[in-house]
Amino acid sequence: MRGTFGKLSVRQDRNARSPSFFCVGDVVAVCRKVVEKMVSESKMNGNSDVRISLHNDPAEDIHQMVILQNRKNYYRPHCHEAKDESFHIIGGEAAFFIFDDGGAVREHGILSVEENLLLRIGRKRWHVLIPLSDFVVYAESRPGPFPAGGDSVFAEWAPDGGDADEARNYVESLLKLMP
Repeated sequence: MRGTFGKLSVRQDRNARSPSFFCVGDVVAVCRKVVEKMVSESKMNGNSDVRISLHNDPAEDIHQMVILQNRKNYYRPHCHEAKDESFHIIGGEAAFFIFDDGGAVREHGILSVEENLLLRIGRKRWHVLIPLSDFVVYAESRPGPFPAGGDSVFAEWAPDGGDADEARNYVESLLKLMP
């Protein structure tokens, strides 16, 4: 399906778990109206995450995305065996946590337009972003291509999200570490 997302020409990624789109064309400008459209798309889809890939295809060497995450969702700590990634905040606020291999928090902070604007995480580093505002929107950059089945390794020491109370308690325990 082709269409527009704000002023962007996009095609929907039908293989994605949440509303996701690939930009069509080599010049892409993301304005506030695109972010507003992402928020409305999330609300229309049960507060799901929304992703706009600025690259045209999952096989590309560089993946640049604008991602909206919702505070109501649980995000499990994970790492990427072979890829670094960076996050550049666009709107909202998120806590970030970096863990050692056993799940102990080694670093944490806030991503926001008032504090840390950019976070880079090296490969094989356990991490998670937790939205603090209703929605957090950030640009993510990482090497491609995207392998079938994904490239995230999820932490066995963190809840898998199947038990909502367990996941909520885990997130609350992390947030208590914040100043």
